[in-house]
Amino acid sequence: MLKAANGAITKEFYAKMQAKPDILRVFLAQRRAAQKQKYQTVTKFRTARIRIAKDWYQAHKQDDSYRRRCNMYLWCFHPTFRRPWIDHLPWPTHRPLAYRQKVAHCCAECGTRHSGLKSWWQSVKDPDSFLCHKHYTDRGWSECMPKGYEHVRTFKGLNARYKELNQE
Repeated sequence: MLKAANGAITKEFYAKMQAKPDILRVFLAQRRAAQKQKYQTVTKFRTARIRIAKDWYQAHKQDDSYRRRCNMYLWCFHPTFRRPWIDHLPWPTHRPLAYRQKVAHCCAECGTRHSGLKSWWQSVKDPDSFLCHKHYTDRGWSECMPKGYEHVRTFKGLNARYKELNQE
């Protein structure tokens, strides 16, 4: 088997397994189950994973593109935060599409065919053109926010601006 000394999967192993999708699916399911079991039973492993996640968050929480990507995801796709009126806002180039099941589309920006995502951005001018969430939000606040909402950065601000514009 083509595995590294630490048990990690090598690129060669993964490339061979991709030729056999049924075997790869079973292998990855077994690996996920083993990781879940290890997380639940080995305290040292669990605390290390939590520390790594916290360190990553601390390193990126001030990053504007990270905050934009997270906020836009919550506002447009997350079931708890998403509001029905989000779809009807004046989106400049693309509008958010939240699917219940994973849908395969090709990202027009990078040309990558994602095998399944629930959150896509559909072009307003060309309904057959889609962007993945990362590439849509990489554009910057003013280019990816709806018209009239360019300076909004918080969920509270988004709701307040919506109420303000709809009272006129």
